[in-house]
Amino acid sequence: MGKPNRQILYGLPVGIDKIADLGKLLQEVERHGAVLRLLIDHQDQIKHLEEFEKKHGLYRTWSVFVKVHGGQK
Repeated sequence: MGKPNRQILYGLPVGIDKIADLGKLLQEVERHGAVLRLLIDHQDQIKHLEEFEKKHGLYRTWSVFVKVHGGQK
């Protein structure tokens, strides 16, 4: 039997004040063979992730889903 596919989706806005916590969570879940995915709904969230990584000398690859608003009311 194959290894279970464990994925966690953080479906809340990625605030600047949450990136460090998400980084710790990413490390923790990876140790258990899981993947942390983020839901991104604004380009600034990507910029903040990149700035955080650069500031701390980290070069992780974040797994993201992009939320797209289709214009429906």
